[in-house]
Amino acid sequence: MPADKHSLLQRLRCRASLLSAGMVLSSFLLLPLAGTAAEPPSFAIAVAGLGENLEDAPCVADSRAILGLLSSKELAERTGLAWQISAVEHLASDPAEADRTARQALASKPSLILCTNAIMLKSVLMARTDATPVFVPEGVPVEETVLDEIPGEKLKNLYFHSSSPSTNPKLATLIGYLGARRIGFLHVDMLDDIQDLLPTRAARAAAELGCEAVAVGIPQDSYDECLKGMRRLAALKPDAVYLGHLRCASTEELGGLLQPLLDAGIPAVGTESLGEASAGALLAFYQRADTMERRNAYRMLRILFSGRGKELPPLVAPGELAVNIETASMLGIRLPMNVLADAEYIIWKTRSAPAP
Repeated sequence: MPADKHSLLQRLRCRASLLSAGMVLSSFLLLPLAGTAAEPPSFAIAVAGLGENLEDAPCVADSRAILGLLSSKELAERTGLAWQISAVEHLASDPAEADRTARQALASKPSLILCTNAIMLKSVLMARTDATPVFVPEGVPVEETVLDEIPGEKLKNLYFHSSSPSTNPKLATLIGYLGARRIGFLHVDMLDDIQDLLPTRAARAAAELGCEAVAVGIPQDSYDECLKGMRRLAALKPDAVYLGHLRCASTEELGGLLQPLLDAGIPAVGTESLGEASAGALLAFYQRADTMERRNAYRMLRILFSGRGKELPPLVAPGELAVNIETASMLGIRLPMNVLADAEYIIWKTRSAPAP
């Protein structure tokens, strides 16, 4: 091989070796920086509640569902963010143990405490000595009077969603669609329902929206008592009736309960299921099974990321609107086209739609 070609080949090999060494060195230098930049924040959640209380059991189950959503890829994809969640349950077996359990939850130095019970909420707030955020999920039955005995400085960083009756979108939408100024509610006066504040919150929201609330109380949640209550409510002639939790009625039985209102020309607005519209309610606002947990998970995420310079995009919770055209025609109500356009289901004949 000629000397000049041999020299050129050596120079090319030398440059290739230097280039390879430079690339390897660069990768080692940049690897720690890339790892640091991609490291997602870690959040520790403490769940505080009563573990053997039957009334609290559904709220504990809901909290586990919320944490499951927080750990899912779906929420990360929706927000474009990454994070790591660890959770520990601190469940007292008896209300007398609430104070000790609250102190245990606080001692773990969590990023956020999720309270699933009014007793535990009060214990956590009274024991808290720092700014650890406390979150009460939507759906946890908590009397607003629980906060009356707690000093104001203890209420900082308390995210008490369930005490906000003024922002009731279903009532606001009802008033906007129907122009209703007098809203009827059916109360169930059972001891088991003493913590169920839906009628109270709805009535307060109606008042804050400039409406009058007409309430009828019934002694127990049975079909016969609900039917009597509906007849009494119809006699008071409200502009519309806001349906709460009618646990006594199946989809088929709802039609019988709504008949006194239909006979009096009063539209009913359901807030639970598609079955209410199929049974004869004019409108039904309802949500998919995991909607409440999804809203709660997103609220918790906003709390956890607050102060980190991360702006979370708005998350539209999946919800549905059903419209019963037969009821609208029977009552002589002409719904605007935007209502019909927003409806996920339009029911042309009562009881023609299946129960969800």
